[in-house]
Amino acid sequence: MPETQSTLADTDSARTFGDLVSRWDFGDPLSILVLIIATAYMFGLIRLAGRSHISPLDSKRVYAGIAGFAALYVALAGPFDAFATEVFWLHMIQHLVISLVAAPLLLLASPLPAYLWAMPETVRLGAGELLRNDAPIKRTLRWVIDPRITVPLFMGTLYGWHAPAMFSAALDNDLVHYLQHFTFFLTAALFWWPIIGPAPVRSKLSYPQRLLYLLSVVTPTAVLASILTMSRSVIYDDYLTTPAHWGLTALEDQTMGGLILWIPGNTLYLAGLTAIFFTWASKESENAITASPVPRRRKRGPRPTRGGTLQKPPGDDAL
Repeated sequence: MPETQSTLADTDSARTFGDLVSRWDFGDPLSILVLIIATAYMFGLIRLAGRSHISPLDSKRVYAGIAGFAALYVALAGPFDAFATEVFWLHMIQHLVISLVAAPLLLLASPLPAYLWAMPETVRLGAGELLRNDAPIKRTLRWVIDPRITVPLFMGTLYGWHAPAMFSAALDNDLVHYLQHFTFFLTAALFWWPIIGPAPVRSKLSYPQRLLYLLSVVTPTAVLASILTMSRSVIYDDYLTTPAHWGLTALEDQTMGGLILWIPGNTLYLAGLTAIFFTWASKESENAITASPVPRRRKRGPRPTRGGTLQKPPGDDAL
């Protein structure tokens, strides 16, 4: 273990779980921005719920929106962010929460109607015009969420920010760090869009295509994770001069970060694959029930008795 790290470990290192959960940064600009956006979302939901002519809110979407904003806020204001520049494995958890938890949950919430109702009426009507099918915004969004663009963009962002020079720049400069988090969230939202398909642009992928689409990023993510896990040297030199929290050396910290990207990261992908599969099975079952003809009840006629005469069915009274 480098001498600088061992010296810092004696003075500033965290040693207990309480040291982890007690460190928050409520003044982080991105976390404040998340609170503002989440407040606008809740205000729009309240206005939606107060309109009797509006269909009832989908509770699952509301819960997804609340959970998504909560996850994003914890990732940006909680211990993951507070320790990000000092502990690599916590930095990895932060990126996973932003990309694989918060982004898909907020898309599942389909928050556009809530944001439209959070606006004044004149602005809301103008926004409605901008979201017509032939509007430039929707045409651009359809182009951007094409799988041929979203997969390279998502993987390129993941690999690009984990290049040592880029990662070090994010650790050394707050503005670059904010840009890192913003691009992780943005490219993740674009990546999950063809799978979830919220308003205003629905997904054109079939469920089998969505399964293959999500599977396409599992292996590249695992490759990066294996590089971080199996490296025999510290890739990111910045962590050599930080406190050795919980007694971990910089190399052990890096190995743990790689394992977190590898196992929990792929577990989240597996959860997505499972959700797609069961949604597909449910839709197929519904379609089969809808398409199957309703059997007609045959009219029961008189039944012959043992003596050869005809007998009316029980319950049929003579006229």
